Amino acid sequence: MSPVPVNKPRAKGTTVNHGLFVRGTLAALVIFVVLIALGSFSSREPVVKPPENSSNTPPYSAVIAYGTSYGAPNAPITLEIYSDFQCYFCQEFALGIQKQLEATYVAEGKVRIVYKHRIGYGDESWLAAEASECASEQNQFWPYHDLLMQLRLSSSKEDISSEKLIDLARQLGLNVDKFTASLNSRKFSTKVSQENDEGMNLGLTNIPKFYFNGVVANDSIGDSFQNFQKVIDAELARLGK
Repeated sequence: MSPVPVNKPRAKGTTVNHGLFVRGTLAALVIFVVLIALGSFSSREPVVKPPENSSNTPPYSAVIAYGTSYGAPNAPITLEIYSDFQCYFCQEFALGIQKQLEATYVAEGKVRIVYKHRIGYGDESWLAAEASECASEQNQFWPYHDLLMQLRLSSSKEDISSEKLIDLARQLGLNVDKFTASLNSRKFSTKVSQENDEGMNLGLTNIPKFYFNGVVANDSIGDSFQNFQKVIDAELARLGK
């Protein structure tokens, strides 16, 4: 599947320019002196306050991306995704259907997506998951998530290392020293473990797994974007949205 780009509208704002209307040389001089003393200005208020390192953030629609979630904070539907960076089907979803969801429902403020870790393949999956949380610490989880998924990491061979994960952080322009220190300290192992345990307690044996407002979706939903549309549209109708 080919990813569908998500276009992020530029933040709107207003610029205030102060003009001078003068009569005569003396009046112009007086106003000019006053303006020098007070200073003329222009202001611009962003629609959404940009996150840290926003210059490195891909266009995830004009909504808030924070931690492992993104979308309008008041979106009527929260879609929780249990996933693993080494999982082929998780990669297919992330690079295909998820991009379509971003371009439509997320961009329109109807869906907020939350990523959760469900470890399926051992130590390398743990390492990648913790690295993504280290990126999240700098509010760059989603760009890092995409790079990991694009690597098409394999569950059948050793292709994840700390060096590779640190290099991805470098590519995104993150604070590499901070990222490396967090990764080496394993400061996010507890969070990853808690989410993985949560998935296990829910009986999740197949991933990716999807929950809409706390209700689990049938496994067949991952077969197509149209399946997601049916579920989302039905939930929006139920909520009167």
